Amino acid sequence: MAYLYIIVIALGLSVDCLAVSVAVGLKTPIHKIRAGFKLAGVFGIFHILMPLIGWFVGTSIESFIYIDHWIAFFLLLVIGSKMIYESFKAKVVNSKTKPQTLFVLAIATSIDSLVIGISLGLFKISPYLSALTIGIVAGMVTLVGFEVGKRIGSLTTKSLEIIGGLALIAIGAKILFEHLV
Repeated sequence: MAYLYIIVIALGLSVDCLAVSVAVGLKTPIHKIRAGFKLAGVFGIFHILMPLIGWFVGTSIESFIYIDHWIAFFLLLVIGSKMIYESFKAKVVNSKTKPQTLFVLAIATSIDSLVIGISLGLFKISPYLSALTIGIVAGMVTLVGFEVGKRIGSLTTKSLEIIGGLALIAIGAKILFEHLV
């Protein structure tokens, strides 16, 4: 059952990747397929690394924490709320795939994964399988978003970001409820 949560969390975390990749795809010529794979690869790698870094931080502080379910709930609530809030803001994305641009976009889209990694450490979920799942899902969602952006020309991701945020909040509430009951 925990792996199902990881998949749902991965999908929620990938919504930022979707939004950015659609925006980049909108400004990328149809024949530039390599740019999509490059974007998906970089986003996927960062979504693997960030939860692992967070997991190491989480496991190093776990002996000091007795309220882990509250922390997980709070972190997921903040991340989910942030996603919902940001869905109402206009996004400006540079479509160039220069290394420094990719690096900044990868950090921006994966910073939430770092926080999730902290909560993974608190709940003893396999960090490697979790990080790999999050990275693979982020990479696949990025590639799909890039292709959609290239082919369709316009796609609103506002509702997808809201759904992703609500999913993270719901998982946090479920964790809190399970520990309180």
